[in-house]
Amino acid sequence: MITLKEFNRFIPDSKAALERLKFLKEESQEIRIAVFGKFNHGKSTLLNAIIGQEIFKTADKRQTVKNAEYLHNEIIWIDTPGLDADIKGLDDTKAMAGAFKMADFVFLVHRVDTGELDKHEMQLYHDLIQHNATKKMCLVLTQIDQLDNTQLDQVISTITKQMPELSIIPVSATRYQKGKRDHKQIFVERSGLQVLFEKVEQFVTGDIQASRQSEINMLIQKITAELEKMRFAIESELYEARANMQTKKEQFNVDLQ
Repeated sequence: MITLKEFNRFIPDSKAALERLKFLKEESQEIRIAVFGKFNHGKSTLLNAIIGQEIFKTADKRQTVKNAEYLHNEIIWIDTPGLDADIKGLDDTKAMAGAFKMADFVFLVHRVDTGELDKHEMQLYHDLIQHNATKKMCLVLTQIDQLDNTQLDQVISTITKQMPELSIIPVSATRYQKGKRDHKQIFVERSGLQVLFEKVEQFVTGDIQASRQSEINMLIQKITAELEKMRFAIESELYEARANMQTKKEQFNVDLQ
C-alpha cells in the first residue's frame, strides 16, 4: 500500500492537501477553530476572552511555539504560533499546519492599531484562502479600544480593500474581559465579541460533517488532478524516449548495413 510520504514524493504540490485529507479521515469529530496571525497581535488574549479563562499564555515575548489546543463547549480551539516570531520561519510552518491541516474554521487575527496588513500577512492569508473556502474564515481585528472611531473606520476601510474576500469582525478582548469582570454590560456590548460569538454559533449549528465531506471531495479532486498531470508528464517522457530509441535503432541498422 502506498504511503503518504511516497505520495508526497510523486505529487509535491499536493502535500498540504494530502495531509489535510488524512487528518479529516482519521481525527476526532469535534469542530476545530484556529486563530492565526502575527506575533503579539492578541491571538491568545482573544482565545482567553472567548473561553472565559486564562488558558493560553499571553506576554510581550514569544510564548506560543507550537499549536496549542483546548476543548471548550464541544469546540477544539487552536492557538497557533505567531507569524514572524522566529528568524528560521519554523513558527510560520507550524502555524500554517494548525490553520490548514488541523482546523475546520480559521480566525485570521490582526491588531488594528498597527494599521493595514503587511505583505507577509497578505501572502499567508491569500495562501490560506487558496486552500480553503472563503466562508470558512474571517478576519478579526483586535484591540479596537486603542483607536478612536474615525481612526478605526479608516483602518477597516483600508483592510477591506486589501482583503475583500473576507468578512471583518472588529473586537476588543480587553474591553470584553473588563466588562465581564466589573459587571459593566456597556463594555461587553462595545467589545464586538458578540458578533464573533454569533459567527462561532453559525459554525456550531452548521452541518460540519457535510462541510467536511464537501472538503474531502474537493481535496480528492485536487489530488486526482495532480496525479493525472503527473501521469501525463510521465507518459510524454516515455513516448519521447521510445521515439528516440526507435530513431537510434533505425540509425544503428543503417550503420550496420
